[in-house]
Amino acid sequence: MKKIIVCLFFLISFTNAIQCYNGKTYLDIPESKLAEIGYTKYNITHSSFDCKIAYKRYLKIKEIEPVNVSHVIKSEKDELEEPSKISSFLPICLLVIIVCIIWIIKIAVQKEPQDEYYTVIQKEPIKQKENVVKTEPTKFWNDLIKYSENLERIKQERLKKEPVKSWDDLSREYSENLRKIEQERQKHYTVNPVQNSVKSVQKFDKTYDELLTEQEWYNFRNKVINDKGYVCEFCKKKHNLQVHHKLYYKKPDKEKIEPWLYNMDEVLLLCDNCHKSAHKKNKIKVYYISYSDYNNRKVVFYNQN
Repeated sequence: MKKIIVCLFFLISFTNAIQCYNGKTYLDIPESKLAEIGYTKYNITHSSFDCKIAYKRYLKIKEIEPVNVSHVIKSEKDELEEPSKISSFLPICLLVIIVCIIWIIKIAVQKEPQDEYYTVIQKEPIKQKENVVKTEPTKFWNDLIKYSENLERIKQERLKKEPVKSWDDLSREYSENLRKIEQERQKHYTVNPVQNSVKSVQKFDKTYDELLTEQEWYNFRNKVINDKGYVCEFCKKKHNLQVHHKLYYKKPDKEKIEPWLYNMDEVLLLCDNCHKSAHKKNKIKVYYISYSDYNNRKVVFYNQN
């Protein structure tokens, strides 16, 4: 940039010097007549336009033959010399000078050192353009198909490495899963006689009412209320809820106490009024009728002799 400014300054200075030198030429008009036509010697020596206008006015004032316009250089002794040839070659010189300056500026700009960051910025768009030109639709689809084939090949190789289970292994795994499910079901809904044999023997000596005072029954009652949704299964009330066994024995038999005492399928969640109506007899069986709509289901009580 500095070199460009210096070259322009040099061009302007050179042009002004040529204009100043050429401005010394003037029309050969007597100085005594300049005042009559409204011009001075300075006007006609520094402006070719003023020279021509002054010459026309001079012809109108003096009815004589036209004076030939000649650009001459006046010597100190006021002797006329040959016309200056610089004015005729001035346009060509200026054109040559301008072309030379442009050529010098171009060379200076090309040889100007560029830093690494500037070089990277200039070359990056070229690389991107080359990539865009090289990426054609056909090549894109070919690459996509090749990629999908590679994925399928990797998948098949992975399947070959994995061991294939035999029918016996699958049957064994299925049986094991069934056994675990059965154990979970028995854990939640029945009492394991092996694990609770001692505890069950102790219960045999207690009445039903005495069993309802133990912590185990309290925990079971909370589970029933939570699982059945805090609502009476007969009247749909949501307060004063109590747990009621479908089959009630004041003195339960030893063979029947284990299956139904803590079994979710053997109990109902009732409010206090419905619970009282269920205990009018010592032994009452309750049938549970369910419908697809939860709000329409109901419980029907009837006495059993």
